[in-house]
Amino acid sequence: MAHSCVKAVSFFGIVQRIYTIFSSSTKRWNVLLKHISCFTVKSLSNTRWESRIKSVKAIRYQAPQIRSAFLELYDLCDDAISKSETESLVDALENFEFLLGIVIWHDILFAINMVSKKLQDKTICIDNAMKQVAGVMSYFEKYRNDGFSSSINMAKDLAHEMDIDAIFPKKRRCFRKKQFDEANHEEVIQTSEDEFKVNYFLLVVDMAITSLNDRFEQMRTFENVFDVDLDDFFSELRMLRVSLSDEAMTPIQVLELVKDMGCYPNVDIAYRILLTTPVTVASAERSFSKLKLLKNYLRSSMSQERVIILVKTALLPCMDDDSLRRGKPTNHKVFGEDIAVLTTDALIALAVEKMATSTSLGVSPERVLRAVVEMAKAVRTEGLVAGQAADLSGEGMSLEEDRARLEHLEFIHIHKTAALLEAATVTGAIMGGGSDGEIERLRKYARCVGLMFQVVDDVLDVTKSSDELGKTAGKDLIASKLTYPKVMGVEKSREYADELNREAREHLHAFDSAKVAPLLSLADYIVNRQN
Repeated sequence: MAHSCVKAVSFFGIVQRIYTIFSSSTKRWNVLLKHISCFTVKSLSNTRWESRIKSVKAIRYQAPQIRSAFLELYDLCDDAISKSETESLVDALENFEFLLGIVIWHDILFAINMVSKKLQDKTICIDNAMKQVAGVMSYFEKYRNDGFSSSINMAKDLAHEMDIDAIFPKKRRCFRKKQFDEANHEEVIQTSEDEFKVNYFLLVVDMAITSLNDRFEQMRTFENVFDVDLDDFFSELRMLRVSLSDEAMTPIQVLELVKDMGCYPNVDIAYRILLTTPVTVASAERSFSKLKLLKNYLRSSMSQERVIILVKTALLPCMDDDSLRRGKPTNHKVFGEDIAVLTTDALIALAVEKMATSTSLGVSPERVLRAVVEMAKAVRTEGLVAGQAADLSGEGMSLEEDRARLEHLEFIHIHKTAALLEAATVTGAIMGGGSDGEIERLRKYARCVGLMFQVVDDVLDVTKSSDELGKTAGKDLIASKLTYPKVMGVEKSREYADELNREAREHLHAFDSAKVAPLLSLADYIVNRQN
């Protein structure tokens, strides 16, 4: 839908450019924060377009303030390219068609995002999911008839607040020379407003209705995909009800119990459907086939650096036996350990394939080979495998001296988190033509950031709840794992994280400040993160 027409592509291009120009340096970001009070601009999501509501929302309700930030930024910029880009984005914000697009896309994305969140709720049932989708379909049917006029009124109010003219740009009319025997009649010319409505508004809304209708039909036939005997299923539920404790249990906990008992096959299937459905129907734009979605997404839009990081999220939660990652059930809990491990194997192979086949022709074969070797070292026994093995063997380990415990901790995390971040950073430097000195400085930066990430993660594990973290809080303490707060205390751990941040920034001093601004911002984000 976001690529349904030229105007839609251009619209989201402007939204992304607004984020990019402010996020390119901390100085520019601070200029933005001076003018806005509620929502910061967000980068567009590459995986789920309904999540773009976060990107659109900030501009929808703060367009005048963002324009003011651009005007101040224009005065501060000292290069022609930045001034030109800033001026271009101010012109875009003062375009009535863009303001109308902001209002329309916010309404559309808000409706879809609302039902998507419901579908991903761990307590959702299929009947309720179908009602949610049917409700949003009904909303779009009414919005198709009445939404354009109401959106124009809201866009006019926004234009009045920004003191700009609420008019559509005039269309250029081309006159064609008529033949001598051609009838003399006036051609019907669409107004700019009608053209916008027909070729943009109605096109986008109709695509939303069609996608939702397809999703609704797929959900209606969903029960035919799985072999569940309803009579036996009902009997199993009656027996299971007696076996369950009086305490409230999540679907994941019930599924684990059912698997342990091994005598409720239909309930087992039903709970796996329940826990898998939110993944497959969360977006009206996704393919219904999970395997097709995974294959298409990995092969079309994922860089080798991102594949490397996904290895950690696919495999390590399985070995740690953690139930949650980013608030969602981990792969091995939903699909089983075998699928989680096989997914990791596939991702590692895919990373090598992407690096070898998708690299620009301007990169020499020697540099490509060097980058592949760097990535392999990060995963093999000198990297991730060594760190994870030390982590697993260290559970319950008793080391008397704090120094010995600290050295063991650093060995684990330098070879795990730091190794992966180091590979993602260094392969980019190699491909980009960096000198040996530049590559080593970036390697040291990434190692500091990776270690800092783990220090902060350990602190959050003992200071935040599971809901805030999106994963099981306090699990390291239960498993008697070594953590930085356990060795150094919470406050000393925070001081150590700040020290690592300063050290990481020092390794970037020799580079152009504008070019390393994203890396500096990344380090600041990691040391200050709250989940």
